[in-house]
Amino acid sequence: MKYRSEVDGLRAFAVLPVILFHAGFELFSGGYVGVDIFFVISGYLITSILLKELAQDKFSIIHFYERRARRILPALFAVMLACIPFAWAWLDPFALKEFFQSLVSTALFSSNIYFFLKTGYFDVAAEMKPLLHTWSLAVEEQYYVIIPIAMLLLWRLSLRSMAITFWLIFIVSLLAAQYFSGVNSSFNFYLLPTRAWELMMGSLVAVYADKLKLGEASKTKQFLSVIGMALILLAIFAFDETTPFPSFYALVPTLGTVLILCSSAPSNWVNKFLSWRGFVGVGLISYSAYLWHQPLLAFYRAKTFEEPSLVVGALVVISTLVLATITYYVIEQPFRNKKSLVWTRRNVFVFSFVGIVAFSISGIYGHIKQGFPERNEEFLRLAQNYGLSSACSGASFDDPRCKSSADPKYILWGDSHAMHLGQAVADVVGDAGVWQMTLSACPPVVGIKEAPRKELITCPEYNDLVFEKLHSLESTKERAVLVSSSKSISIYRWKSKVKATFDKLKSLNYDIYLVSSTPHFPRVEGCIVQSISEGNGFSDCQYKLSETTNYELLQREKKLAKELGIHYVDLVPLFCNQDGNCKITNGDALLLRDENHFSLEAQPLVGEKIRSALNL
Repeated sequence: MKYRSEVDGLRAFAVLPVILFHAGFELFSGGYVGVDIFFVISGYLITSILLKELAQDKFSIIHFYERRARRILPALFAVMLACIPFAWAWLDPFALKEFFQSLVSTALFSSNIYFFLKTGYFDVAAEMKPLLHTWSLAVEEQYYVIIPIAMLLLWRLSLRSMAITFWLIFIVSLLAAQYFSGVNSSFNFYLLPTRAWELMMGSLVAVYADKLKLGEASKTKQFLSVIGMALILLAIFAFDETTPFPSFYALVPTLGTVLILCSSAPSNWVNKFLSWRGFVGVGLISYSAYLWHQPLLAFYRAKTFEEPSLVVGALVVISTLVLATITYYVIEQPFRNKKSLVWTRRNVFVFSFVGIVAFSISGIYGHIKQGFPERNEEFLRLAQNYGLSSACSGASFDDPRCKSSADPKYILWGDSHAMHLGQAVADVVGDAGVWQMTLSACPPVVGIKEAPRKELITCPEYNDLVFEKLHSLESTKERAVLVSSSKSISIYRWKSKVKATFDKLKSLNYDIYLVSSTPHFPRVEGCIVQSISEGNGFSDCQYKLSETTNYELLQREKKLAKELGIHYVDLVPLFCNQDGNCKITNGDALLLRDENHFSLEAQPLVGEKIRSALNL
């Protein structure tokens, strides 16, 4: 297809806002929409190329995937390889284990599915994941698996059949995105079914290219291209992280992109603007720039445990563009040269296969080795705390490993903040036993639909199953339910549902204990990791109770227990004295394994607090 310089300029308006948004420039609060602009452009370009080949009877699956391999894999493999030594040097074993897992999923173009599934409290914060941004590449690759076969079959019917099919996919996918934006934001954000409509918008522009008379100037097209540019800028500067996305809101930047693609003409103002050499230059290196920016930011945070300042953010942007330029000329261009005597079709496919296998094996090995804790065995103190068993970190509380006796008299219900109490409760209740019913990020409140899905079950479904089980148990007067959650119990907007939940428990005659959350100290996880790395005994990790990010919630939690007439187990004194001075150690024990979850070595101390509350 004929080269369109304004499309490369449009790529610049996709990649730069994304980089600036992630680098912390608040002006670009909606910069994340750049990914959506990329999706529309990709849908348009790929469909245009395939339509031309089908019309000329030159369509070839092998040729299609050769082009994709040349375009995508060399730069991607270079960035993945460059990440490994920095991950080894700067990530703790748990973050490194997750990095190796993401290495596998990225190599197999399934990282969007991986990151969708890896969104629990126990996971490394998103901004610390060097390969998080590859989710969008995975979405596109999954589209590339489907679109050539689909277009070949539809072409044999008619172009009209193709258009109708694309419209149906667009409508169904857009409606699904709108629906899931309020039901399961993680599914909505990462997965192809709710992103396909954006790719279809570009595909539909390609299907109607002849009717749209692309390249011909008119006053209408002049106007529409200006509207399109305005819509893109509106989304970049007016949207923010609270905007439900993707949803109908995503029509703003994607429709803007469509209008520009449809209204192309050399004499248009927007065409001339986007065809400026600077924008086109950034557009040409946009793929490599997108690849480099997230690792640079993630490793900066991993090394310093700080958010980048404006100066650091600016340096990251400059470094990204420099690395992208080098990658474009040294790696991308040679591989994309089909006349190369070195990078023949055979060699490109061999290179692709070897790279995918090598990264997959490396990632699997890193996972098996648990992130190589032997680099510093003190990091083993930060081992994950699943309670009774890792089997209890998901939806199957019927697993026998989630019971410490045959007929437990104590039920532990909640999210990861109930989970990390499991072993402590089991130790103090002894033969009476505890039954751990916990699901990460799922507050123990019936009817809450806002919690993200962490397993193959939603939070409301899980809590309904818990209540069914609590209903079915006999001798409830002899049993107690211990409830704990990160912060959700005391959120005002859920107060009626919280009260209804505890009223139901009371009606079943259970003795009820609300166990407090841990104090959430600011930047404590970085202090823990840095202290272990430097061996300074956590002396720098001292705080004021009033500084905790959940201070108000802790006060509300205590007040709520009094209002509801249930027992309250306050764990804050493990950390803080009566003057409100707090530290993360108690004697020789390190209390926290991350920013707010108890460590394994804290279990005896937690158990004593619970023993006292239960009068055992």
